[in-house]
Amino acid sequence: MLKIIDRNISLNPYESCPCGSDKKFKFCCFKKAKQFLREENTYRTFNDSRLQNLLKTNWRETDFKICFAENDDCKGNIKSAHSIQNNRILNRISEEGHVYNIEASVINSSVKPKFNKISKNKASTFFGFCDYHDTEIFKPIEQNTYENTEQQNFLLAYRAFFVAYHKVIRKMSILRNAFKKYPSSLLDPQAIIMYRTAQLDMKDDELECELLKNNFNNQNFSTIESFVYVLNYEINFAVSSYFTISKDMRNNTLHDIYNLDEDIVIPGVFINVFPVEGKTNIVISYNKYIDNNYKVLFAQLRDSTEEELLDYLSYTIFNCTEDLYFRPSSIEALNEHQKNSMIESYTSFLSPFNEMALIINGMHFEFNLFKL
Repeated sequence: MLKIIDRNISLNPYESCPCGSDKKFKFCCFKKAKQFLREENTYRTFNDSRLQNLLKTNWRETDFKICFAENDDCKGNIKSAHSIQNNRILNRISEEGHVYNIEASVINSSVKPKFNKISKNKASTFFGFCDYHDTEIFKPIEQNTYENTEQQNFLLAYRAFFVAYHKVIRKMSILRNAFKKYPSSLLDPQAIIMYRTAQLDMKDDELECELLKNNFNNQNFSTIESFVYVLNYEINFAVSSYFTISKDMRNNTLHDIYNLDEDIVIPGVFINVFPVEGKTNIVISYNKYIDNNYKVLFAQLRDSTEEELLDYLSYTIFNCTEDLYFRPSSIEALNEHQKNSMIESYTSFLSPFNEMALIINGMHFEFNLFKL
């Protein structure tokens, strides 16, 4: 256990340098890190506006174009494609061509979440497939009505995963760029914990990526187990995402998301929730070939009442994903206390102490996303 803890807060001199050079840390950034230890705190004097601009610039610079299908059939440009259908879904929750999401913002020199109004044409977009594959792969869900087929559920999971995977790669790039710019952070235990977490996210997602690609190429859609539920009304948000669920409906641990043991695989679930004409589809899936822990959760989902299901999903979705888009009027109708409660609760899952403090102060998020 001691070795695992030591590894999580410090770098081995002979491991690959986190800057991405492929050199050993000892022979790459180690000397630089010690040399600039006292010289790299100038960013602490930046005002919020400058830090906000730096935050957006750093994120923008990590964007990249790739076709995750990666085969000889790739044709056309890598397009900025929607993970949530623009015309069928985003159009239903948008108003005057806009939706709300929650994004990072610098407030009092700290990064905190805030509501942000964006064009629906920019919502849920990423550079993950060439023009040909984005069109051909997703025809069964783009051009056909959703009918809960194995193929459709697989493709919803497939796209949700690659949106999240694209972000995981970008987050690692942000860390690498930060290490290059501020070498002394390579000696900061908190920075190393962030790096170890990013490493594990990459490792787990690379396994999921390989399996999804192989199963798609073999048209083996049965590897994805899905729970599907239909509401008889339209909701005011949409989500398409992939993330780990740590607790089941009985508050039992499914996966220890704080465990940084590199030998443990912590897989995610694929969640797609979207309104259609007069109803809402909830599609939750997991890869049976990676993990059996979710089998318990899925049995609970099937046995739950609608109220229990929506309470659980509301909390889980809100706390676990960035890929969440709201109808503007549903957010604007909230009073300031409710808005602040949502924002303060958005990252409370990062620490049980944060959540407890919000509960004590009456600020914890307690209303149902599905009723917004």
